[in-house]
Amino acid sequence: MAEAEVRVRARNQVVVSGVALEEEQRGSGPPLVFLHGEDGLLFSADLLGALGEQFEVRAPELPGWGGSDRPAHLHTVEDLSYVVLDYLEATVRTPVTLVGASFGAWVAASAAVKNTALISALVLVAPVGIKVGDRETRDFVDLYAIPRHEALAATYGAGPRPDLAALGPEDFVYLAQAQEAMVRYGFLPYRHDPALIHRLHRIGVPTLVLWGNDDQFVRDPGGYAAAYAEAIGPNASCRELAGGHRLEEQDPTGVAGAVAALLGPSPVDAPVAAGAGR
Repeated sequence: MAEAEVRVRARNQVVVSGVALEEEQRGSGPPLVFLHGEDGLLFSADLLGALGEQFEVRAPELPGWGGSDRPAHLHTVEDLSYVVLDYLEATVRTPVTLVGASFGAWVAASAAVKNTALISALVLVAPVGIKVGDRETRDFVDLYAIPRHEALAATYGAGPRPDLAALGPEDFVYLAQAQEAMVRYGFLPYRHDPALIHRLHRIGVPTLVLWGNDDQFVRDPGGYAAAYAEAIGPNASCRELAGGHRLEEQDPTGVAGAVAALLGPSPVDAPVAAGAGR
């Protein structure tokens, strides 16, 4: 497949339960749905391109991001999780791999505890959404209480960051909308749902939790990922990658490779057993 085809195949609008969502489609292969993190799809092109080399990728913008609607009745991640389930019912015919990054991983997990009929596997990239520490201990850095340079260090660690000087005016409008949406959905309580950890055991599909070894946004990223996987159960595992909290931006190839490894070889790639086909 030509590089241009992998990078952007189509940009569509899908209306689910009266909510209009913008989506990107890329690549070909087994179906995969990607749910973006805090900054929407603005910095996700490299990951979508890497995933598109092996999968048919659909990447919707959640309500409040980009060109998607933000209806007044949507206030919480729980609300968004039902939108995602409606989106899957409207757009896919067979179960898909659901991949979420950071905030998108929280939404993905919240959807998966309700219904996995159209989810064959789940990948949570640097997820948020549960509370691991005690009442007096923060699990996440408060990005609203620190200077901009400290917030960047928390989310990107010592690794590469997007070049904001290269963005155009429309990109900054996009980021402003994204920040507004994050306050709407993820501020109270901050970046988690107290009930979610008690529901994760309902996820019965193969699940991979990825975490970055330079993640300075999560207080204990390795322990946090392990707690996520433990709450889901024996069908979940963890994997460490090199990078900060924005793994999907800093190591898109590693994330795409981890997704492919979870799913195993495709029927085309799988070795043929002795005597097969006779």
